[in-house]
Amino acid sequence: MTTTALAINETLRETKPFSAADFKTVAIVASSPEALVTSPNNPAKNLAEFVKAAQGKTINFGSAGVGSGSHIEAEYFFKKIAKIDATHVPFQGGAPAINATLGNQIDLLATTLGGGAAAQIASGKLKGLGVASEKRASVTPDVPTFAESGFPGFFAASWVGFFAPAQTDPQVIATLNAAINDTIKNPDVRKKLSDIGFDPIEGSPAQAETLFKAEVGKWSDMVKALNLSIK
Repeated sequence: MTTTALAINETLRETKPFSAADFKTVAIVASSPEALVTSPNNPAKNLAEFVKAAQGKTINFGSAGVGSGSHIEAEYFFKKIAKIDATHVPFQGGAPAINATLGNQIDLLATTLGGGAAAQIASGKLKGLGVASEKRASVTPDVPTFAESGFPGFFAASWVGFFAPAQTDPQVIATLNAAINDTIKNPDVRKKLSDIGFDPIEGSPAQAETLFKAEVGKWSDMVKALNLSIK
């Protein structure tokens, strides 16, 4: 069981003990959109206002580490789409990154709704500027999408998936996939996922494999465009 990191590292890491080709996708079970959040003290009401105010300035943004999906999508957004001079400030995990945002130590935070941001937005401790999804998230209905803020066509999310060794018997893959889908169909499981900012996902092994390959390609494009690499 792993995350978007498996797709990102395929391009980001110069050396790695394994590659995506060593695995067969069993199921991608949940996805949480990337989001940009800030302190409630920030005067910007949404992403459009924040970008307008940041033009011609240097801002900083935090994330839960170098090479995370949140880091890459935010740096790509600022440098390639919004054309803003933005400096990345990495933290050792989501909790210290959120604390730094709450304490006004950074201008804004790149994170996923499922990384704890959804609860902080709901409580009013953080202000959601935008979510990089096709539609607003049900857990944060007042936070507009990037498209609503004038940046259409940019989508990024962190997901959770199950993988097995590439040579695993297809019947075993199918059996595992069916069992996982049964779990995701459970109303209680779906509600718990939705409540913390994740969208439940069901699908066949073939659909999961197609999604994973598309994710490898999408993150590869962003990593290469930013000229990022980790040895």
